[in-house]
Amino acid sequence: NIVRDVGEDLRRDRIYIPAELRMKYGISRGHLHAMERGVPLSSGYKAIMKDLMQLAEREYAYAWEAIPRLPHFFALSVAVAADVYRAIQAQVVRNDYDNFHFRARTSTVDKLHIGIRARLRLWRMRRDEASVFHMPSPTMGLETARQASASTWKNPVVAVLISMSALLPAGLAVAQTPGELERLRSIYLESAEDETRIASGIALAQSMSSRADAPRARAYGAAFEVMKARHAFWPMTKMDHVEAGIPELDALVQAHPNDIEIRYLRLVSTYFIPSFLGYSDHVREDFQRLAGALPLAQHEYSTEMMRMMSAFVVTHGDIDQRQRLRLESLAIDQAQQHGGMPGS
Repeated sequence: NIVRDVGEDLRRDRIYIPAELRMKYGISRGHLHAMERGVPLSSGYKAIMKDLMQLAEREYAYAWEAIPRLPHFFALSVAVAADVYRAIQAQVVRNDYDNFHFRARTSTVDKLHIGIRARLRLWRMRRDEASVFHMPSPTMGLETARQASASTWKNPVVAVLISMSALLPAGLAVAQTPGELERLRSIYLESAEDETRIASGIALAQSMSSRADAPRARAYGAAFEVMKARHAFWPMTKMDHVEAGIPELDALVQAHPNDIEIRYLRLVSTYFIPSFLGYSDHVREDFQRLAGALPLAQHEYSTEMMRMMSAFVVTHGDIDQRQRLRLESLAIDQAQQHGGMPGS
């Protein structure tokens, strides 16, 4: 904004160019007013603009290191805004640094192109970050998973978003999980990376509404609504999807407080939502309830499902040491039954 609005600010008798830079290049207030009146821009003034833009470029690069670690709820909007503002600098250069008489701006078409590029860049960085952090998956040992995620514990959003896309073990195809509820579970995990799977999941959940497992099917339907927020572009659209899914999950947890899977779905649906939106109490409650209930339900779910839920709670949950050790022991037992130690 400082680089873009020098002329506009000066006409309001405001100067935001740092005094030390003006002194360094010998540019006084009088020089600025003279250039605003039409005197050709001096080399010293252009050097100031270049220095400011180099500083901004360093800050943009530094910000982009952190943008992928923002909640997905906000990351895309911040990425697009950053690159749109960044593009203004290129227009200043094209105007030969004359920001007294020309207001640098990006066109609607430019913004669309920039938005597409920002989205692709964000996706690539999240993908690369996932490979760097090696976030927990059911095929990893719990100790290995904790070590792998140690550098990101202050960024739990990254952990959940990456792990949601890594929950299916390598080589596990949908065809290997027969049964409608198992299909629903697989589709949900796939939908974290493939938005097109959401519609199929919702349709399947609705078709199961009169079955014995209808509450879980309804829970998946609500979780798919929240999953839409991950893929949506606009913050208000994201919020609409969250508000469409979370109340249904809350009602289902209240009606079926001992159903581990329903509670787990609410947990992974609310875990990545910023705390100021008021879901932190649900997250803490669900971690505590799951930490106590999972060891008692090991025969109710498949080995992979138990390993997935246990790994998530141990890796991300704020639980006491006794619960942690019990879940780790459970995961080891499950891994041995499945044909190998965790991480093997």
